[in-house]
Amino acid sequence: ALKLYQNKNANIFLINAHLSKGLEWDRVILHNDFVKLRDLKAKIEEEKNQEEKAKREFEMEQELNLFYVAITRARFELEDRSEN
Repeated sequence: ALKLYQNKNANIFLINAHLSKGLEWDRVILHNDFVKLRDLKAKIEEEKNQEEKAKREFEMEQELNLFYVAITRARFELEDRSEN
């Protein structure tokens, strides 16, 4: 699979954040298909049930980690269209 990402003739790669882990590009554009972190945070703050709150906090942690992976793929330029 890595051969695809190391293709020297390619100008554009379309890849999801999960598969991008460990890879880098000079320029990365994040599109708006990430979970809205603000919305997730608001749901955590509104949640009264501690078990549900813990589940949402875990989900938030996972989404933050994925977003971190995505934003750290750029060597020089990052364009964020994710609305986060």
